[in-house]
Amino acid sequence: MTNSAVLPRLLRALRRCDQGHFYLFFIRCNSTAYRQILIDEIKTKFNQPIAEISIKTLQQEYDLNNILLDEALQQVLENYPPDIPIFIYDLEVLLPNPDKPQDVTETTAFKTLQQLNWRRSAYQRLNRGVFFWLPEYALQLLATTALDFFDWRSAIYEFDIPETEKNAYLQEELKAFRESAVHAAERMSTAEKQRWLKVLFSLRDESTPNSAELARILDDIGRVYHSLGNLELALTNYQQSLAIQQEIGDKSGEGTTLNNMATIAHARGDYETALRYLQQSLAIQQEIGDKSGEGTTLNNMATIAHARGDYETALRYLQQSLAIFKELGDKKSEGTTLNNISQIFQARGDYETALRYLQQSLAIQQEIGDKRGEGSTLNNISLIYSARGDYETALRYLQQSLAIQQEIGDKSGEGATLNNMATTAYARGDYETALRYLQQSLAIQQEIGDVAGLCATLFNMGRIHLQNEEVQEGITKFVEAYRIAHKIGYAQVLQALEELAKDWGQDGLNYWARLSQQISEP
Repeated sequence: MTNSAVLPRLLRALRRCDQGHFYLFFIRCNSTAYRQILIDEIKTKFNQPIAEISIKTLQQEYDLNNILLDEALQQVLENYPPDIPIFIYDLEVLLPNPDKPQDVTETTAFKTLQQLNWRRSAYQRLNRGVFFWLPEYALQLLATTALDFFDWRSAIYEFDIPETEKNAYLQEELKAFRESAVHAAERMSTAEKQRWLKVLFSLRDESTPNSAELARILDDIGRVYHSLGNLELALTNYQQSLAIQQEIGDKSGEGTTLNNMATIAHARGDYETALRYLQQSLAIQQEIGDKSGEGTTLNNMATIAHARGDYETALRYLQQSLAIFKELGDKKSEGTTLNNISQIFQARGDYETALRYLQQSLAIQQEIGDKRGEGSTLNNISLIYSARGDYETALRYLQQSLAIQQEIGDKSGEGATLNNMATTAYARGDYETALRYLQQSLAIQQEIGDVAGLCATLFNMGRIHLQNEEVQEGITKFVEAYRIAHKIGYAQVLQALEELAKDWGQDGLNYWARLSQQISEP
């Protein structure tokens, strides 16, 4: 049914709601921007008062963990005349993610669904027409998990964005998500990422099937899940994105998605699979002449070779990448590649050459105003001085890096820098300061959902507790690190834990698996 046919039906329902009776309606709309256009038109044509309540606003005014949703609504409606209908927006913020049905067991999501079912009679006491505006996925969730409540509906009204306007509305919705040079997955807090996931789900449902935009939204969902440490769901969305790109012949997008899939395999320590994805990506980029993508992929292939200790191959890839970015005049990527080349020489113990590359990288980043890159390079310069035993200079560079990251809101970088500051304090034997830095890093990583960073920080905290002869505290931190590393397949931390257990005369990771079962989770 077209929107022009749905709107008169909705207006008739609104006019029927002035009789002091309870009616329950659901309105499906996947775009908040388009929803506002519809609401403005409805208000004009209805020409009578409508109470409007956003659950997001309600969350700010009421603790919905300690007050029932219907009671909060009842209190708000005391400020409105009786009998006028009510539009309720954003209920989805209290619902679980559709890709993670197990989240129904989480406190807020579970309580919301439970309340809607067993408190449904309380909504009758609102004595008015109640209209819930919901995206497709949230509507389906209510239909399957809050069936008692959903069955009370009088009608469902479904609005689709007109095809000719769809792309404009999708871009408007995504503007805040995509406006920064730094992907939202790397700059937002955990709460912001969870909120954006639900926006992305709505836009996914609204997107034209098998379109480049749908593929990109799936890729965005994958990157957010990856940043939250959910590698399985990240990979699932990347694979769906890749399938669309291959079907419609979006070679550029295909190359990018293969790169993202390689990061999942890399994080799991599966270097063979990661390299296979990158080789496929490289072949596509060379085929279509995507020189920028080719340079990025060569950089990522170098990372795999570096992780395997094959420094010659890593350096060869990086030199090819550097030549491409210089040819393109891509100063930002050139700075990043110089930074990566320095890591090869540092790993070889050639600190002079490493420092020379880092200084070249830093000069470029300062010239073009690449603050994020500058913060990263200052971090790496500090590691050179730390390796030489010059901890004062190392700390000075780290403090400069930290100031930049705090200025630009680079939470991920800030957490990593605090970890490096802890390493410097640890090397000086100042375990109290090291632990303080790690606790600050831990808080940031928990805030932004940096699961891999959190895992490394817990491991480092365990080392400090051991140095302080706080053995039980140390073991507890190691077990927490093991649980995360085992869950996400963090190869580097798993290897460190295996070596630690063997140093203690234990049977490697089996030792941590047994302790994980014996020690209750915090």
